Amino acid sequence: MNAAVWNFKRYEDSSLEYTGVNKHIGKDVGLFSTTVTSDEYEEMRGEDSSDSIKVEEDIEIISDQIKVGSSVLLKPKGRDENWFSIGVTKYGAQKLSAESPLALKLIGLKAGDELKFGNEFKIIEVDNN
Repeated sequence: MNAAVWNFKRYEDSSLEYTGVNKHIGKDVGLFSTTVTSDEYEEMRGEDSSDSIKVEEDIEIISDQIKVGSSVLLKPKGRDENWFSIGVTKYGAQKLSAESPLALKLIGLKAGDELKFGNEFKIIEVDNN
């Protein structure tokens, strides 16, 4: 019974705060041995309260990198090339689980890269559509 009351109180407090009613104004924020005063909390919150991320330098976004959902044309050394899809089913491609060792090694690579996994693979093409 105590657990049910506690859970109800926890959700009630959250929903009241959402509507603008805060029963804990002026109280310390934190847990047992690690707390900060509400003034310290507001000061820290104000320092980093922007909704956007500030980037100091340009980041190159590579759209042809392999990711979950990609189809990849691989050519194993000494064998014919084949299409593989990572984590999704695509017509004409052998599906690899996104957690498979090969898929994990492929993610982040791009066309032209070589992968040393078993017999060496060359990445011929990447399709992210």
